[in-house]
Amino acid sequence: MPGTPPFTLFGGASFGGGLFATAEDVQQLLALLVTLKISHIDTAAIYPLSSQRKSEQLLGENHADHSFAIDTKIKLADFSGKGSLTASAINESVAESLSRIKAKINVLYCHMPDASTPISETLAALHELHQQNKFQKHGISNFSVAQVQELLEVCEKEGYPKPSYYQGQYNALCREAEMQLLPILRQQKISYIAHRYEALHPLAGGVLTGIFTMGTDVTGTRFEDGNPKGDFFKRRYDNEPTPSAMKEFITLLQPYDITPSEAALRWVYYHSALQEGVGVILGASNSAQISLNAADIAKGPLPSDVAEAMEKMWANIQAQM
Repeated sequence: MPGTPPFTLFGGASFGGGLFATAEDVQQLLALLVTLKISHIDTAAIYPLSSQRKSEQLLGENHADHSFAIDTKIKLADFSGKGSLTASAINESVAESLSRIKAKINVLYCHMPDASTPISETLAALHELHQQNKFQKHGISNFSVAQVQELLEVCEKEGYPKPSYYQGQYNALCREAEMQLLPILRQQKISYIAHRYEALHPLAGGVLTGIFTMGTDVTGTRFEDGNPKGDFFKRRYDNEPTPSAMKEFITLLQPYDITPSEAALRWVYYHSALQEGVGVILGASNSAQISLNAADIAKGPLPSDVAEAMEKMWANIQAQM
């Protein structure tokens, strides 16, 4: 168990829609985050997906940089990533993000790989922008192990700075990063950020709330049939042995009065492979949700038999992958 738990970032994907649609809505949430001692916000040029760029715009209108470090991601040309990491695309995206955020970017991420652009072109463009003081550090997101290794080789060969951060999927039901990726990142001193990007967050897109195992009516939610986000979650998590393992786990939790979502959060902060200097991005669709998550995290480590059961649950899933 890590001696110091990961730090928390708030995921800005919800800024610009729902209950955080206006500058006033976001202002109130930012004030709450200050009281919760969350001082880091992660967003992207395409957030929210329903109104792209609005998240950065609302952060800028609220001068969020006065109280928060703001990370963002390079605009995606499309959801294949192709064409997103050319020098011209990066320069355009960064200029637009800076104009919206109205502050220097803390960490600039490549949102996803761009198979159509040489990684050397991408790294050269990032290096030039960093020298121009456009951002503090850079990172990568959603790169495979092979893509990370290729990038590091180019950095070494051509003398470009390595990324400081990697954002990726990690939760109690998705721990593949422990096998190859995390050891490489630790060796290279690259910090891991367990990120939200809808499906990819500590609650496994809602699966670890028990939604697939408790007979919940999913009508009108992301999990109803035909919703692309929900379809992604179901492909990843709604397949045996995961649902059966979740049913057993929910039964185990009942005597402790611990919800599946609370267990998932406390596991990732106190029992996972994440270590000091690593971050976890928490998102929320309303203020009460982030307050509840913060309160659950503050409870500290899980009872030992609950933590052991979560290890067994993953071992069973891994054995049948």
